[in-house]
Amino acid sequence: MGDTARKYPESVQAIYIAGVGGKAGRKLDVETEESAGQAMVSKANRAWGREGRAMSLAGAKFFEAYGQLHEESNEQTKDGALKHFGKNAIKAHKSALKVLRGHSKIFDFDPVEIHDQIIERLEDLEEELKDDEED
Repeated sequence: MGDTARKYPESVQAIYIAGVGGKAGRKLDVETEESAGQAMVSKANRAWGREGRAMSLAGAKFFEAYGQLHEESNEQTKDGALKHFGKNAIKAHKSALKVLRGHSKIFDFDPVEIHDQIIERLEDLEEELKDDEED
């Protein structure tokens, strides 16, 4: 068992052993399990890598959730997956957005929420128009 095979805290990157009696010291680099296989990515490309991974995780969650909902719909009624296609797709989309919000640093909106807000605003504008026409 070598000196570097022992477990050290993550903050320890190297160990310096001082020389004795005029002998030169030596440096032992400590590699943790995480740092040994970690690929180096330039600082400029880290954000792209993070966002790409977030998108792939969200896509995987969407297809996983949709597949499960599809099977449940088919078990409920004849042609259930076709009848519930829209509802199942929206539910799967919402579960994918939860994953995306947790892993992405730039994606923080929900299209369904935005749609609801637009509909509310349009209804308010219609009411205002009716009130203006009555006056």
